[in-house]
Amino acid sequence: MTEPTGFPALTSASRNLDLTRARLLAIWFSVFIVIPISDHLRNIPLEPTISNIARRLNFGVDAI
Repeated sequence: MTEPTGFPALTSASRNLDLTRARLLAIWFSVFIVIPISDHLRNIPLEPTISNIARRLNFGVDAI
């Protein structure tokens, strides 16, 4: 059975395969991209960064 565009209609099995691929892609993305970036951001010390920004803007650390 074909759609009017000439492409074959998606069967239930191919829809499930697409969902499985999407889930695997989401897992891969979170494991290899989101988790390493969040770990890296967690290790950045926030206080010295704020102090450096304040010094560069000449506000002084006490003003923040």
